[in-house]
Amino acid sequence: MIFKRRGLDDFKAFHVEAVGGESLYGPHASAHESREILLRVSAHHDDPAAMAIFAREINPMVTSGAPAMGFYGLPTVLPNMVHFPALIPKTDTQTTMIVGKAELTRTIPWDAWDTQHTFGQPPPPVPPLPLYDGPSTNLVKVPLIQLAYGRSGDKGDVSNIGIIARDPQYTPFINRSITEQAVADYMQHLCKGGTVKRYELPGLNAFNFVLTKALGGGGISSLSVDRQGKTYAQLLISGMMVELPGDLVPPSEAKL
Repeated sequence: MIFKRRGLDDFKAFHVEAVGGESLYGPHASAHESREILLRVSAHHDDPAAMAIFAREINPMVTSGAPAMGFYGLPTVLPNMVHFPALIPKTDTQTTMIVGKAELTRTIPWDAWDTQHTFGQPPPPVPPLPLYDGPSTNLVKVPLIQLAYGRSGDKGDVSNIGIIARDPQYTPFINRSITEQAVADYMQHLCKGGTVKRYELPGLNAFNFVLTKALGGGGISSLSVDRQGKTYAQLLISGMMVELPGDLVPPSEAKL
């Protein structure tokens, strides 16, 4: 209503997260009562004046709103920076070397180097990771975190999640349960309109999942509390299940 009276458009994006309430888990959040959370509110508007109005409205919401709400200062209005990665021909780049007070600029003939040098014969192909295709009657469900480690990160608006089996004997069952479609279904609340592609790393008994359009724009342009997808591996391994024979279930519950 305030924007409308001043002839301003609505927000381009508005994001609310309850940090401490498993907001990143989305529909997979466990039901529990948190006695303390951090409410994180972020927004995007093309007009800085609109964001200044929004920032001023936060203080009254806390001082005159519901009880038991703390406040730690006015929000800051910042430009929403978006990065655009691109490929540049190597021949268009120059290398500058500074030795002491002398500065030397040289253009490296990349094309000549690429043409005259080879990297030898490629290594022989590695067999694909084993896949369990036996009967499912004797299988039990185990959290992925008990069978695998995870690590995740970002490249722009793309997140990749690495899953590494804790023991090679778990690999066929992880391969069977943690498929592209299974990960796409589990992460659809974060990977909105994007795709999921799985790559195998046979030498490591590992898988790499690449999720596009998964970070709300990625980098400093994202409104998410996890704009680099650093928590995505933990979301995956702590929530997804793997079916494997009961005699292979680890004796203790893994936490990391």
